[in-house]
Amino acid sequence: MGIFTAILTVLILVGGAVSYIKKTEHGMVDFKTGLVLKFIPDLGALPIPKLRIALDKYIAKNANKVKKSLPIAKIQDLSIPTRHGDIPARIYDAGGGDRSQLIVFMHGGGWCFGSSDTHHEQIRRIAIATGLPVISLDYSLSPEAKFPQAYEECIDAITWIIDQSGEHGYAADQLITMGDSAGGNLAITTTRAINTRYPERPIKKMVPIYPVTDVRDPDTESHRLYAEGYYLTRQAMDQFMEAYLADPTDAHVPEASPILMEDVSDFPPTFILTAAYDPLRDEGEAFAKKLEDAGVDITLKRYEKAVHAFFGLKDFGQRGLDAVEDVAQWIAEGRLGADAD
Repeated sequence: MGIFTAILTVLILVGGAVSYIKKTEHGMVDFKTGLVLKFIPDLGALPIPKLRIALDKYIAKNANKVKKSLPIAKIQDLSIPTRHGDIPARIYDAGGGDRSQLIVFMHGGGWCFGSSDTHHEQIRRIAIATGLPVISLDYSLSPEAKFPQAYEECIDAITWIIDQSGEHGYAADQLITMGDSAGGNLAITTTRAINTRYPERPIKKMVPIYPVTDVRDPDTESHRLYAEGYYLTRQAMDQFMEAYLADPTDAHVPEASPILMEDVSDFPPTFILTAAYDPLRDEGEAFAKKLEDAGVDITLKRYEKAVHAFFGLKDFGQRGLDAVEDVAQWIAEGRLGADAD
């Protein structure tokens, strides 16, 4: 075999391997996302207790690498009182000097797992990209804590932040609520509750990231197409819903399913992010349409070739890092630049 033929053979084999990794039933994904889909178990593959253990091990293994690559000037652990008892929280301050706004972040994990530790890479990236301080809330998890406990804890925690933020030097009247997946659901529902409670409406912006907006077992196209094989599965969502809801009828209240909110015209400017290959895509976009129809200043962006959990995670590829920059630009300017997808 000549050298040219050997090189050509290697290139064909490499190209075939790359194509295999990127290819899914419904189209191509980014290379790193393909690696996740091919070699990491779906979220629904493990029961909740084992899933928590697996995530803790992964976080412990990668914690130092993330800290070194994404240094933060100040990290402070807090204990915030709520009607259900104190919950942990954490301030991430990249030291950008901007105290005009404060981000309150609610992590995802189907209300059943997750913490500031599991989301420390995303939160660090948000703090660095925006230059704003971020307070991450560690609400109580299901099935130990059923709906509406997490929702009520987040309301009480944000209320405390508003009342106490002067002690930390942050602006309590310019809040931004943000969260991914189940945390996106909590960002939506707590924003409504807080801005209803306070006439000055201190939450000025909202960023739900591939949010859960309908827990009634929705029959959307994205739920059907991406029920399995795209990291977040229908089996996982069923498991999370069963653990989260104290009673099946709870799924039909707007505090659990915000798509059922009747009047959404009072929501602040909102940026909703969705992923193309995500069971939650359509319900997130349906809520964006609901806000748009009500006259809310809404920005919606679907990230092509992306799956659930891509936001802010290097292991899922560049697209999730670009999404963090999009959020930072939107917060700073109220708009996005040209779509590079």
